[in-house]
Amino acid sequence: MVSAYEEPIEWLDFIKNFLDIDIKQVIYKDEKSLYEAIEEGANQGFEIAIGGKATKRAAIANNMIYCDWVTTENEIIDTIQNAKSVALSVRKERATLKEYQTIIDVASDAIIAIDKSGKISSINKIATTLLGLDADVYNGKSISKIIKNRQIRKIIGQNIPTKDKVVKLDNSLYLISITPIRIDETQLGSVIKAQKSKSKL
Repeated sequence: MVSAYEEPIEWLDFIKNFLDIDIKQVIYKDEKSLYEAIEEGANQGFEIAIGGKATKRAAIANNMIYCDWVTTENEIIDTIQNAKSVALSVRKERATLKEYQTIIDVASDAIIAIDKSGKISSINKIATTLLGLDADVYNGKSISKIIKNRQIRKIIGQNIPTKDKVVKLDNSLYLISITPIRIDETQLGSVIKAQKSKSKL
């Protein structure tokens, strides 16, 4: 929540849309109306109040976090620039993740990415179909709990590079490959690829 005395802050909607956060602006005329507005905001689930000394008193009374409101032009500009930098960084990261997910989705093989603790960080549509998974609930789940095939679990558990290991799955043969993801000497996770073998059972 942001409090403003009598006059609304015109650029606040820009910040709200730009950062994609919920901001409630409180226009007050006296301390009583400010207190009532802060109390209402607290009841609606707002956790932070930004403003002056009167806002601070109302925030504390309603168990809200309080932040001082900057008043100089330079402070406001700095705040907006910092917020813009953070927002752009987040948007860039989201775009990169979307590109990555699109790439693995159009791949002809089943692909699963796991982090260093063995939790699934990304999976493509072919893999969810092959393993009978719901794509909406895979993220963050331990791969050892999702994959029931003992042979595949053993290969993954070894945590070493693997190339075209033959595995039987649902009456078909698959070639399983595991590629560790490393930066310098630190392993961040692995990418698991399953490709249907042309060999017959």
